[in-house]
Amino acid sequence: MTTRRRTAAVATAAGIALALSGLSAPAALADGPRTPPAVAQAIQAQPWVFLSEGDREYRVLAVAAILAEERFYSKEPIATFDADLTAAVEEYQAARGLPVTGVVDARVWEALSDDVGLVRANDPRLALVNGLEHSLTHLGYPPPHYGGFTRAVKAFQRAKGIGVDGIIGPITFRAMYAEGAEDTA
Repeated sequence: MTTRRRTAAVATAAGIALALSGLSAPAALADGPRTPPAVAQAIQAQPWVFLSEGDREYRVLAVAAILAEERFYSKEPIATFDADLTAAVEEYQAARGLPVTGVVDARVWEALSDDVGLVRANDPRLALVNGLEHSLTHLGYPPPHYGGFTRAVKAFQRAKGIGVDGIIGPITFRAMYAEGAEDTA
């Protein structure tokens, strides 16, 4: 092989590798690539809210909705952490290799965030989207009508200082459910 052909082959391979590496952006970019690093760090530093049986709040409904979407919870999601939700959390923990405690702690929140992944407009996961919409409404950003989900997410992101893109990714998810979620930026 001549030097010219070898150089062309290496350049072609490098170009293909570079193109392929750009096909999948990291999930964190889904939270708006223009999120200031200080904002992302502040949100990531907020501790997760610990939930257990007897708790009543919007986060409980969100957990139930996510677990329903993941097929661990078969009831209609409600905002009361009851024995059925405890059993669903325990089943989820066992399936994810987490300590089985029946409580929603930081490890469970991280696993839930990973399972949720990215949520965009027209996401087919109905139970999940309904839970997220309930949370946005509780936080003061109700989706008004068809197409309102993206607008509500953008308004929440804007208030929190997150790069606005209308997609719920790991930073937006944490901003919705960690301590301080009800506070504006």
